[in-house]
Amino acid sequence: MALPVTLPATLALWPRQPIATSAWLGFVYVGMFSMWIGFFAWYRGLALGGALRVSQTQLLQPFLSILVSIPLLGEPLDVVTLGFAIAVVATVVVGKRLSQPQQAAHAAPAAVLPAGAARSGRS
Repeated sequence: MALPVTLPATLALWPRQPIATSAWLGFVYVGMFSMWIGFFAWYRGLALGGALRVSQTQLLQPFLSILVSIPLLGEPLDVVTLGFAIAVVATVVVGKRLSQPQQAAHAAPAAVLPAGAARSGRS
């Protein structure tokens, strides 16, 4: 549905110089692995662990990417990024702890049966 809008914009903004092969390979890699094959693993993980529990770990993905980019690409780590990362990790941890069922200090009361349900054999 978006093709009538995006195709003219793509042609108008197409670069004048040739696009490097490495750029096309990077585009194909991101399109195949991150946007297509990765979804199979993600949805399988959601099915195995439960959507409510597993989906919170997705909040950590940008910060894990930043941590990997520091030694891999030589990216700097500033105080603001570190502060937000700690805040998001703390929020995820608190959310996971609050979503887990709490252990009751005492046994749950017995179920109340409707009148006459406990009587058997009487007509």
